[in-house]
Amino acid sequence: MIFYRNNKLYPFEIKKTSMPNKSMIKNFKYLEKSGKEVGDGGIICLYDDLIHLDENNYIIPISSVINSHKK
Repeated sequence: MIFYRNNKLYPFEIKKTSMPNKSMIKNFKYLEKSGKEVGDGGIICLYDDLIHLDENNYIIPISSVINSHKK
């Protein structure tokens, strides 16, 4: 999934795993050929915590996405 906003691309992968790794975002590098700036992205998955995967990408728990609008 790629979000496009203000001439910038934000790449995300959605995976059914609790053990994400950098190989899951290996295709993000191809976005650099688009001529657009590539922003932060990540893997949305079953991991428990929001943490950095590398300098520009995160491991994002699905629970934080689903529950983000609860009051």
